[in-house]
Amino acid sequence: MAGACFRRSTQKTRKCCILLPISASLFSAVYIFTSHSPSSDNDVCANETVLQVENRVRSFNRRLSLGVFAKYNFTFPAYDGKDFWRGVLHGVYIYSAYLERRSDAPWWDIRFIGIVAKRHPILTNTGRGLKCRVRVDSRIFSGKAELSLIPEDHGYEFSAAFIQCMIKEVPAANCCSRIEVALENSELPLVWLKVHNTRRIEGHDLVSVCVRPQYGPFDNLVQLVEFLTYYSVVGVSHFSFYITGESQAAYNFLRFLRDRHNIGIKLHSWNLPIDSNLIHAYGQLAFTQDCIYRAKRSSKYVAIVDLDEFIVPKLDATLPEALTALEQAYSYKSIGSFSVMNRFFCLEYSPERSLLYSTIPLLTRLYTIREKHPWEHRYRSKYMARTNATAIGGVHFIWKYKHDAQEIQLPEDVMVMHHYRSCCGLTQTKWLHLRTFSVLQDGGQVDDTEMQRFTPDMLNHHLIRLLLKLIEHPG
Repeated sequence: MAGACFRRSTQKTRKCCILLPISASLFSAVYIFTSHSPSSDNDVCANETVLQVENRVRSFNRRLSLGVFAKYNFTFPAYDGKDFWRGVLHGVYIYSAYLERRSDAPWWDIRFIGIVAKRHPILTNTGRGLKCRVRVDSRIFSGKAELSLIPEDHGYEFSAAFIQCMIKEVPAANCCSRIEVALENSELPLVWLKVHNTRRIEGHDLVSVCVRPQYGPFDNLVQLVEFLTYYSVVGVSHFSFYITGESQAAYNFLRFLRDRHNIGIKLHSWNLPIDSNLIHAYGQLAFTQDCIYRAKRSSKYVAIVDLDEFIVPKLDATLPEALTALEQAYSYKSIGSFSVMNRFFCLEYSPERSLLYSTIPLLTRLYTIREKHPWEHRYRSKYMARTNATAIGGVHFIWKYKHDAQEIQLPEDVMVMHHYRSCCGLTQTKWLHLRTFSVLQDGGQVDDTEMQRFTPDMLNHHLIRLLLKLIEHPG
């Protein structure tokens, strides 16, 4: 029903399409402005409730750490795959490479995913002086390479980037047991990278989940379990995490769940070769591209979310069921992604105090109060990208699709994202984005118990039972 209503409203508003280029320009300016807007709500931020919740979670994590790390030895790293950051030119670093075979083009298209200093001389001619080499088994092919920056650098010295390597003389499609690629330049010796295939495998997932690299030391183990438990309950079976050297506790715990409890977790090393203050959000835009391109082979859709973000299907029990229904409802469109609106459940709001000292402090149980005013699509929203239709992913929306694919903006009564975090300093806009106000000083709050639909299954999930066992029998 919601899909049909949305279809009719879309047909009625087609006359407004001439305004889209202007709207897009205004949106880009407002998006950059609001992402850095300051706020003054210090009185609201000094909240005893937040401190109580943080102390409760911290205490639980200490007990959980004793239950895991005292029993098991995690001496040697065991990441999935061999991708890691390496310098290929001065000021140019590459993380991974992906092969896309195009049926409509007589060449191979190999994409390097990396970061580049924006003042690098190579950008003066958009990288057209670059060449690449591809090693297929024992043969080597040469081609041209072009560098392009990815949007959302937010003014930092480094930007995420694609380097496209095009090879015209190519062997048969299924010839090769191993493909490697390198950039050719006189500055440094050739650095060969294994090329990942993006061709979809049989038995692929309908949807998987990626989690961006965490800032600084991260040891909130109960948050990891709550995240994995919820998404498992709503039908996700494979998760990808990008781990920094500062997140050793999280890495060890995720490895423990992967190796000893058969959770579908992939762990990827993400140690940036530059100071983190030189690039936006620890290379988030490079991570986003790698997540999408890596998922092309094994998943039709991928949701890129943070650990405090929970995409909630309103009309279905699971995300796969919801996606199947949405594909039918929007079968008349070329689906590129489904955009899901954000709702903040601010930690400054009053929690369910009777649950504060329950056995496991799950934020999705503690907090049922959310902000009243909705966030529009593309502002704090997240998406589920159709991997084979996506060319360039962004933080809150897709920057570029392939062919005629497009964004489907879902109504909040179909799907919404619950976001559990401190709202100190967060601002929101309204009235055509001409007025900015503090989220915490808005005053409007709503009691939202939607997550209680999933609570029984979460509490009975084997991950929660594992947590109880670990804290009851530590060491």
